Formats: sequence, C-alpha cells, structure tokens
Amino acid sequence: MTLLPILLALGLAASAVAPAPAVASASAVAPAPAGRGAAAPEEADPNPWGQPPTGAAEDVALWTTLRDSQNQAVLQMSRIAQASYRIRYGRYYERLDQLSGTTPGPVPDQARRLRSRLEVAARQADEGIPKTGLRVRVCKYTLLHLDQRLRLPDEPSMKVELPRVRAEARSCTGELVPFAAKVLALADALDAAVADAETFLDREEPAPPTAPTPTPAPSAAPPATGASSPAPSAGTRP
Repeated sequence: MTLLPILLALGLAASAVAPAPAVASASAVAPAPAGRGAAAPEEADPNPWGQPPTGAAEDVALWTTLRDSQNQAVLQMSRIAQASYRIRYGRYYERLDQLSGTTPGPVPDQARRLRSRLEVAARQADEGIPKTGLRVRVCKYTLLHLDQRLRLPDEPSMKVELPRVRAEARSCTGELVPFAAKVLALADALDAAVADAETFLDREEPAPPTAPTPTPAPSAAPPATGASSPAPSAGTRP
C-alpha cells in the first residue's frame, strides 16, 4: 500500500475539522514598551563601495582614475568578445562569401566589401588585446588595496603601506588608461562592422522557401449499392 491514499485521507480529515479560535496572547495585545523589543534601524554603510574614499585630493583622483580605467577596459574587452561570438556562430563570413559569388554586381561587390571590413576589424580587435602580461585583473586588486588604505588612514600598518600601494596604482593607471581608450575604439569599429553586415544579410539573403502544402489523400470509394456481402466462413454462427 502506498502512502498517497493515507496522505490524502489525512488532508481531507484535517480540512473537515473547523479550526479552533485563536487565543490572543498578551504579547500580541499589549504593545511593546518603547525602546524594548523594537527592531533597531539599519545603519547606513559609512564606506559604500563605488564611492571615492576620503583623503588627499591627489589620492582620491588616483583612486577614481584607476577605477574608471579598469572598468572601461573590462567593458570594452567584453564587447569585443561578444561581437566575436556573433561573427562565429552567426556564420557571417560564410554567408557573405555565398553572396559574393564570382560575377560582378552591386550585391556581390557589397558583400565582398563588408566581408573584408569585418575581417579587418575582428583581426585588429583580437590583436589589440595582449594575450599575456595584461594587468587588468591585477590592477583590480591594486584598486582594492588602495581603497582600504585610504579608508583606514589612522591604522599604522595601512599608513606604512600607502606609499607602496600608491606607486602600484600609478603604474596601473599608466597602463590601463591608454589601453582602455584603445580597446574602446576597436570595440566601436567591430560593432559597427557587425551591424552593417547584419543589415546587409537580413536584406539580401533570400527567405527560406515555405514548405509545400500537403495534398490530402483521396478518400476511399463507398461500396457499390446492392453488392452482396461475403458469405460467412465455416464455423461462424449467424
């Protein structure tokens, strides 16, 4: 015997019994005295992440520049990666090659120009991102270290380490500021090439042919009027 009939019977029995009237407790009737039992208000974070810390104007400017350049570098590299996936899985090169053909004409010529432009933009974007030695991730930790030391200026160990971390932050900004500007231009060029190729492909590629409507099979002809039914076989009772 399974448990399902038992559980259903118990559920029906429970629903048939009227619930007992609730008894008001003393704590529910009497309000809690002021200052006792009341939830304490949440305190705002005195150092919310994303806001510049306090400190010398030069240090705050360094923190802001490092944060912005690091974020910008990550964002633009992500744009390039997304465009590369669209080119690959959308089969843009193959589809443009099919429209290029071998005969001259406005459509084949445009397909060849877009194919060349797309390939150049994708290659330049790929070559513009170093495969080794790029410190985008390392500089993220440098930003965290700088933030911590600026927010705890009275901590002796933080005060001692601030000059070293400040030097590391300056080295990071010296690398990431020009790199972020470079990949921004590369990502813009690649996105524009992809967008123009998409517009052209959507306009010029023929739509797939629609499936033919199946012809209904002819219905079976009715039996001829007056035809005698087959004689029953031996052993068949009338």
